[in-house]
Order: sequence, then C-alpha cells, then structure tokens
Amino acid sequence: QDQLEAMQRQRDAYMERVADREAELLRLTSQVDDAERERRALLDERRRAEERAEAERRGRADDRRREAEERRREAEQMQQLRREHREAQEEAAALRAECQALRAAADERCRSLEELATEQRGRLDLLEELGARASSLGEALYSCLRERAGVLRFLAELLNEHQAMIFDPPALQRVVVPAASTP
Repeated sequence: QDQLEAMQRQRDAYMERVADREAELLRLTSQVDDAERERRALLDERRRAEERAEAERRGRADDRRREAEERRREAEQMQQLRREHREAQEEAAALRAECQALRAAADERCRSLEELATEQRGRLDLLEELGARASSLGEALYSCLRERAGVLRFLAELLNEHQAMIFDPPALQRVVVPAASTP
C-alpha cells in the first residue's frame, strides 16, 4: 500500500511536471507568435523605410545594413524560439510516456495487491471454518470424556459393592441397594 501511494505521489509529481512543461510550451508558442507578428511589423516597417529610402538616396547604405542586421537578429531569435519549442515538446512527450508507464505499473501493483487481499480473505474464511470445526470437536470430546468419567465412577461403585458382597456375605444382608444414579 505504501509503495502504491509512493508511486501515485511520483505519478502526480510527473503530472505536475508535464503541466509545467505544457505551460512552458504555451509560453514559447506565444513567444513564437509574438515574434512572427513583430517580424511582420518589422517587415512592414522595413518596406516603409525602403520607400523613404527611395526618396532619400543618401542614407540608403546605412539603412540596408541596419535592416540586414535586424533580419539576421530576428532570424536567430526565431530559430532559438523554434528550438526551445521543439525541446519543450519532446520533454513533454517523454514525461507523458513516463507518466503512462508509472500509471500502468501502479495499476498492475493494485491488481496484484487486490489478488493478494482476496487470497488472504479466502484463507481467513478457511481458518475460521476450521476453528469452528475444532471448537465443536473439542466440545464433543469434552462431553464424551464426562460421560466416560460418569461410567467409570458407576463401574467403580458397582465393583466396590460386588467386592463387598463377594468377600463379606454377612454385610450383604445389611446393605440396602440404593437406586442407580446417572451422572
């Protein structure tokens, strides 16, 4: 039972980790979406900047370098976010698989413990039945012994009376035979 509870606590901890990872996954997905919107906004801004650059020919080289640098940074950020997103998905999948394995092990342990409990209940029922039989047998033996003891007392009294009659005939004339008593 303790092992089962420990496994369930461990399973709950893994479930919390999975939930944390899924929250992290949602956060990263949101960041990817934000980065995509920012990228679009930057592309729009860049387009407007290019239009302004057409009007102003002299700052064209600096604008291109800045835009190229911005695109490079955005691409790097996007790659980093995608990589983190993929890693979070893989870790969440691994935690789900581990949680399922723990759940299966806990279920198997529960089944084996239930089978053991059923077997123990059967043994207890058998022992109770045997105990009842032994008790009734003991009572029967006790009543049998009491009856035998009564019979032996009767035989002893009878032998004493017969001995008195055989060895002392004048006493026979004096003795009044009492009624036989039953124990």
